[in-house]
Amino acid sequence: KYFKRIVEMLKKELGAQLILSHHPLFFQLKSASDRTPEGHRLVSLLSSGIAAICLHTNLDCVCGGVNDALMARLGIDVSGILEPEQALPDGTVYGCGRWGELAEATDMPHFLGKVKDALSANGLRYHDAKIPVKRVAVCGGSGGSMLGDAVARGCDTLVTADVKYDQFLFAREEGINLIDADHFCTENVVVPVLADMLGEAFPELDV
Repeated sequence: KYFKRIVEMLKKELGAQLILSHHPLFFQLKSASDRTPEGHRLVSLLSSGIAAICLHTNLDCVCGGVNDALMARLGIDVSGILEPEQALPDGTVYGCGRWGELAEATDMPHFLGKVKDALSANGLRYHDAKIPVKRVAVCGGSGGSMLGDAVARGCDTLVTADVKYDQFLFAREEGINLIDADHFCTENVVVPVLADMLGEAFPELDV
């Protein structure tokens, strides 16, 4: 019912024809019926005549996507891709996560405040390794599994979300700062980026 109300609002109040989102509206869909939450979303879109494009991990990995937007919001220049890089046939390099360095090292309490304010987070979960913050890795969304990649890149800090208990323990063992800044907050930064990209590419569209 919640999703149906949103779709009706988009159609009636905005006249929307397309939803461009990061997270998919469904991961598995076995039938187009309203008997499941996933099917209900599809039926709501079909009945309202609204299309949907869901980018998800493509937007995480591509240049200019979620992780580049996250680094920009934190005011950190990107030095490289966090996970082992991959390349398309045309030579374009891509991968999940980013890393870079602050212009000047800072202490963890100051950096925590900066992250909270920059991402408009209600709160943060973190491990303070009692070392300065200088080389920072990020992974929007659930990126606790990339802690090893951050260590391999020589990073002293990882900003991500949905960090598990054992990943906090790993951070303590490795002596690396770890910040869980909320799944939504670490990904929502890409929405204005998408809006600007669409506006520039298709100036005739109302985004």
